[in-house]
Amino acid sequence: MIHFFKIRFLLGLIIAATLLSSCTFRSKAKTERMAAVVSEVRDKYRADEDISNDNQIFEAYDYFVDTKDYQNAAPAALYSGRVRQAKKEYEAAMNYYKEADHYGRMTGDSVSAAFAQYYIGDLLNNSGNEAEAILNYKAAAELWGDSLSRKAKCINAVAMMNIVIDEYDSAFVYLDQALKLAQASMASNMNMFSSKSSTANIQAN
Repeated sequence: MIHFFKIRFLLGLIIAATLLSSCTFRSKAKTERMAAVVSEVRDKYRADEDISNDNQIFEAYDYFVDTKDYQNAAPAALYSGRVRQAKKEYEAAMNYYKEADHYGRMTGDSVSAAFAQYYIGDLLNNSGNEAEAILNYKAAAELWGDSLSRKAKCINAVAMMNIVIDEYDSAFVYLDQALKLAQASMASNMNMFSSKSSTANIQAN
C-alpha cells in the first residue's frame, strides 16, 4: 500500500514538472513572438512604410506590461505610439510615449526614453504648444548622452521652437550649439573612418 502511494506521489511530481516545463516553454515562445512584433513595426517605421494597421503592437505592449517585462515594454510602448500617431490618434500616441519614457528610464533604456521625449515634443509642436515642446526636446538631448548627431537634432529643434515663439537671442544660442555638436559628430565619424582605413592598410601589408 505504501509502495502504491509512493508511485502516485512520484507520478504527481513528474506531471507537475511536465506542466511547469510546458508553461515555461509557451511563455518563452510568446515573449519571442511579441518581441518579433515590436521588431517588425520598428523596421517598417524606419523604412518609412505604413504602420497604421499594425495593431498587434498593442497586444505586445499589454503582454510585456502584464508580465512585468519592462525592458521590452519600453520599445513596445514607443512603437505603439508611432502606430497611434499614424492613425492620427494623437492623445493615445502621447500616452504611449509617456509610458515609453517611464519604462525606458526605469530600465536604463535611454534610447526609448529619448525617442519618446522627442516625439512628445513633436506632438506638442504640432498642436501649437511650442514653449512646452522645448522642455521635451531638451530632455531628449540630455538622454542621448554621447550621441552627438542625435543630440544636435534635438538642440536644433529647441532653436526652431524659440524662433516660433520670437525668442531670437535664445534661438541663436541653440543654433550655435547644434552646429558645434553636428561638427563634432562629423569630426568623430571622420576620425573613426580614418582609423579603420589605417588598420585595414596595416593588415593588408
